[in-house]
Amino acid sequence: MNEEAAKWQERFSRPRFWAGAEPAPFLREVLPLIGRPGRALELAMGEGRNAVFLAEQGWRVTGLELAAAGLVKAEALAQERGVSTWRGRFNGDKLLAPTPGVVLVQADLSSGLLPDGPWDLLLVVNFLLRPLLPCIVRTIPPGAFLAYETYTVRQLEFEGARARGSSCWSRGNCAKRSANWRF
Repeated sequence: MNEEAAKWQERFSRPRFWAGAEPAPFLREVLPLIGRPGRALELAMGEGRNAVFLAEQGWRVTGLELAAAGLVKAEALAQERGVSTWRGRFNGDKLLAPTPGVVLVQADLSSGLLPDGPWDLLLVVNFLLRPLLPCIVRTIPPGAFLAYETYTVRQLEFEGARARGSSCWSRGNCAKRSANWRF
């Protein structure tokens, strides 16, 4: 297990949910803009709070997470909320939930590979792995949505900030990498 995996495994092994069990406020804000439920891919889903919420709204979600402890917590949260789950193995194949629910997949995103869609929504909350960005751009088909919340360099100005410089966007970063997208 590499250092990054060990860090998240340790965090997610604690009894409480590291980021809470409720979905990110950002997701609640953007979901009405997206419209009807469809197929969603969440990268670095952590303990499943957003994936489970999407499934509760009728989405068929595939959640990728590095730490096995995160998948265990996601499965428990889904069970508590009456959401179906399946375990998947990432090998480049399609990993779609057959009905609204969550397919839980342990995956090291540093490989630069994402499962084939098509996806109606690609969700990323508080995760940035710059080498993965070209793959994210290729994975989003025309008409689909990318909902991405991460820190900006302004976060570094706050005392006690959780962000590190390497995990922060600078102004215009996204637009430069995806010139033919609408924001």
